[in-house]
Amino acid sequence: MRSTTVPATGDDAPRRRARLLVLLCDTPVPPVLETKGTYADIFTTLFRRSLELRRRDEPGLRDVQLDIDSYDVVKAGEYPDDAALAAADGLVMTGSGPSTLRLRRAQASSVECLRPSAVDRSPRRFHR
Repeated sequence: MRSTTVPATGDDAPRRRARLLVLLCDTPVPPVLETKGTYADIFTTLFRRSLELRRRDEPGLRDVQLDIDSYDVVKAGEYPDDAALAAADGLVMTGSGPSTLRLRRAQASSVECLRPSAVDRSPRRFHR
């Protein structure tokens, strides 16, 4: 698992946390890997930039700290445990290039790991 934090930018406001889990279901093709990095790098950059842009329009988001935990489900067989799922505010599964059958198996494994903890969660909002 790889953890990344996008810190809050508000000086006086109490910090709020948003936690995202990213299930890495593939590795980018070599040209993308060389220029943009892994999918963990790509999605972390995407979420960081998105939060920075939203903070311009919604100053209330300046006190939000974004924690991103990425799990390599293909090569390392990593999945979030029940505690990580219970603490998460969102989950993203990256795309995958394997054949349809292999993709279905990977998705089934991913979905199975999510069922026990994630079913009864209500979404939390961090904007005002």
